[in-house]
Amino acid sequence: MEPVTISILAPLLIPYAVKTVKGAARTVPCWINAATQIINIFRLPLVSLGLPFALVGYVVGNIAKGTMAPFLFVKEVLCLPLYFFGMA
Repeated sequence: MEPVTISILAPLLIPYAVKTVKGAARTVPCWINAATQIINIFRLPLVSLGLPFALVGYVVGNIAKGTMAPFLFVKEVLCLPLYFFGMA
């Protein structure tokens, strides 16, 4: 595009750019929750660290969090369009 055309259209596009940034900012909680679930997936291998030392409560907690994390991750990713359009 020509610089003149860009300078004429830029003021018209500013409200749409602001709206887009606001929509993207709404998705931040979803991304944080999804990242947390990815980190929780790595709790499953921690089971082998606590079991030899008889840390049964620690092991059971990691098994529960590590097993549920992939499902919660999928839920967060599927809810991402809802956050983006402001329906969640």
